[in-house]
Amino acid sequence: MDLCLYRFDGPNRPDVMEAGAVDSGLDAREDSGVDSGVDSGVDIQVTCDAGAAACNGFCVNTATDLNHCGMCDRRCTTTVTNARATCAMGACGFECDAGFELVGAACEVRVPRAIGPMTSATVTSQRPTLEWELPMGVRDASVDVCRDRAMTMGCVTLSATGTSARPTSALTAGVWFWRVRGRVGGSLGTRTSPVWWFRVGHGDAMVDTFHGVELDVNGDGWADVAAATSDGGGEPRVFVHHGGVAGISTTPSQTLETTDGLERFGWRVAAAGDVNGDGYVDLQISVINALVGGQRLGAVRVYYGSATGVGPVHSMQLDGVTMGAGFSREIAPGGDVNGDGYADVVVASSFQQVGALASAGRVSLYLGSATGLSSTPVRVWDGQYMQGSFGLQLAGAGDLNGDRRSDVIAASATASVGPRTVNGAVFVVLGARVATAMMPSMAVVGAFNGAQLGEGLALVGDVTGDGLADVAVGAPSTMGGLPNAGLVAVHRGNRVGFEPTPIATVGGSEEGTRWHAAMSGVGDINGDGRADIAIGAAGTPGNPLGAVNFFFGRASGIDASPNVTILGSEMGARTQPLGSLPAIGGHLDGDGLADVLIVSSCADSSASLRSVGRMLWFRGRTTGPSSTPALSLDGSSGQCLGGSVFGPQLAW
Repeated sequence: MDLCLYRFDGPNRPDVMEAGAVDSGLDAREDSGVDSGVDSGVDIQVTCDAGAAACNGFCVNTATDLNHCGMCDRRCTTTVTNARATCAMGACGFECDAGFELVGAACEVRVPRAIGPMTSATVTSQRPTLEWELPMGVRDASVDVCRDRAMTMGCVTLSATGTSARPTSALTAGVWFWRVRGRVGGSLGTRTSPVWWFRVGHGDAMVDTFHGVELDVNGDGWADVAAATSDGGGEPRVFVHHGGVAGISTTPSQTLETTDGLERFGWRVAAAGDVNGDGYVDLQISVINALVGGQRLGAVRVYYGSATGVGPVHSMQLDGVTMGAGFSREIAPGGDVNGDGYADVVVASSFQQVGALASAGRVSLYLGSATGLSSTPVRVWDGQYMQGSFGLQLAGAGDLNGDRRSDVIAASATASVGPRTVNGAVFVVLGARVATAMMPSMAVVGAFNGAQLGEGLALVGDVTGDGLADVAVGAPSTMGGLPNAGLVAVHRGNRVGFEPTPIATVGGSEEGTRWHAAMSGVGDINGDGRADIAIGAAGTPGNPLGAVNFFFGRASGIDASPNVTILGSEMGARTQPLGSLPAIGGHLDGDGLADVLIVSSCADSSASLRSVGRMLWFRGRTTGPSSTPALSLDGSSGQCLGGSVFGPQLAW
């Protein structure tokens, strides 16, 4: 009988089967499915394509086949939960199911990433929306909301499908910690996102958003204090004092310093927010004369927070690029401008030349990420006016329009806008999901020559109680008013930024009090659900020790006269008046009311201890700040603790 060839089509079939001579003397019809005894000894040979092997009469790829992995009849299985067996390069293994990832030798549910509210922010609703980002393959989440960082006290658990949830009932005022974990089917993740915290206020606004950044470098929910010195010996330092149930620590928890006495370390000190999403607020310090590549271009040094606070060495540095631009002359927390769950920062180069415009100024935006701030700005906004010094007044970390993204305001107080000269202007930059699309728009312009509108500037929190952040804009004087008495106008936040017409205006009644120069939002001191404003009054011949005036928030803005005034003479500030630096608001004693830190930066503590500087902590009360300080911290002789002639050097 002649050699026969049989071709089989279909997967795992041999391309050709070859048979030798079979019962050549028999009738072929008898072999056709009958003469099995004779045909059973036929020698079947299988020839497979390259990369395949013959197993049980079929061609298989032993590099990937689960039933013939590496060799015929070697079957891959796995005992790992939430996984499926694999064969790769001829070796058996396993692969985690969708929504799970390999951790050690086990498949664990992937961990969602918290988005907002940001760590240390104050929420405007007592049932705040918590947001997170789900990893691939995970559709459900479980959220723990507790009164302590250990997540053991007063906990509420929320289950949700999707990327957000709200508590079913109102949370009490104070600090709440939260974390999120994923759920896939019946499997709840054992790992969670980092623990974040937010503050619930005494008000419950219709707009559900969040504002502000408190300096909490060790993540315990108590505000910390970072105070710089202007050391007469040329070695400026920044002292970090942790807050706690008993208030501010009287001795520094960390001392930050420099070996370069000429770099002006600590020109500004500010909270950065949680730029890397680990649940701890980070600290930024401007060094306006820092050496960068052999030139004094200026820098911002960022110190990451942790369970023990900041370390002695900065974690990263943002560098200036142009000589004489004044990089880091002003710094501010940006909040979360693009809503990605990482805090951002804004840095001014107030004397940057833009084209032919000398000292037009520039503001640079640095975005946070899992690895910290971007080393180069993702967006720069240039001033539009000669000698306008755009960004010399700068503020952030408030949500003006209620979209749950932080907004930035910056001023060109010395700009000549329109037909007027040196009238000044204030700009707003609304946060956006695509940060590169953020554009400044002019919000308010000085009304007369020499107005210098924007020489004072602050995002003051929610003064009116509607849930939107409000803005205070300062100018040296009104038209025909007392020179440098100071004027402060409060503008209500709205859906397009803030209203150009102020809802309230207050001013100094004596020449030189400079009400516009040292104003700040201090949180809710009296517990009425609205943010309050502190306005400093610099020393004058009639009141050489100055004062700090407090205006309580109202639905209509603020009252025409201060609700509470603290005089420098009441505080023992012997040489440096109060009111030249902003008061700082934070929470230190756990009573749910904002406290106030007031600085007399070069005060003498005695006849022999001169220019030491003094920080005084006043507790919040339903009637306003306490009349006497709960704590007084003094620097060493010549240090000017908490500030200097260069400007405010204090953050909490």
